[in-house]
Amino acid sequence: MQTSPSLISAQDLSTIIAEPHIKIIDASWHLPGGARNPASEHAEGHLPHAVFFNLDAIVDPNSDLSHTLPSAEIFAGAAGALGISNDDTIVIYDDSDVHSSARLWWMFRAFGHQHVMVLDGGMQAWKAADGTINSDKVIPEAKDYNANLKDGYFCDWRRTLAATDDTACQIADARGAPRYEGTAPEPREGMRAGHIKNAVNLPFPALLNSDGTMKAAEEILALCARQNFDLDKPAILSCGSGITACVVALALEQVGKSDVTVYDGSWSEWGMRHDLPISTGKIP
Repeated sequence: MQTSPSLISAQDLSTIIAEPHIKIIDASWHLPGGARNPASEHAEGHLPHAVFFNLDAIVDPNSDLSHTLPSAEIFAGAAGALGISNDDTIVIYDDSDVHSSARLWWMFRAFGHQHVMVLDGGMQAWKAADGTINSDKVIPEAKDYNANLKDGYFCDWRRTLAATDDTACQIADARGAPRYEGTAPEPREGMRAGHIKNAVNLPFPALLNSDGTMKAAEEILALCARQNFDLDKPAILSCGSGITACVVALALEQVGKSDVTVYDGSWSEWGMRHDLPISTGKIP
């Protein structure tokens, strides 16, 4: 298994950031109910030439769920308005506890972008490497962007439901153990506690070092083994609302596993629907 090209270190980014085909995107997102505003924080300080991608605004307008995958047309319009072209090499970062840059990385991959990476460790890694922080407002030159949604990157509740009793595949939940086990309260009224039937727990924080960088491949493999996650089976990844499942997708790519899809509705949808099967407790 080889490391994927989807992560870039702050040191390596510093050597290419000034090149015209390198586009930097801030995809910071924070859990609702907190005091942090990612757009305001971006305006106060961001990587050189970085633009801000609003994960809550560039969504499917017909969905009741937050930051649901938009149509190809909506995504293409948003990317083009930010000055992104299909030939650019994109580096996405965040300053978020939930490492939301992975979500936008997965979205760009889903819409067919060829060269897209995540800054390993995000804003904190950039600061630790003495990277330049700007507060200048970036006004991008709009570009034409073509997006075509590829199969396999996202799935819905129907495919996830079918997988609950299919031993040929598996479901992994990226939330922490208390929410997975159903011992912690859910943030929304009426939302059930627990996890999708037969899902294993692969909590995204366990895949990261204390500084927010991705753990080494050997450690990722060891965690998968401990959590009964079978690398030989295709997987559906779930979380709270489709953000941190993408962190797991990024981690799994570091160990050569690409046959994964993200359940976009995740627990925000599954937990609110009383017609879908759940379980509680620890991994069997």
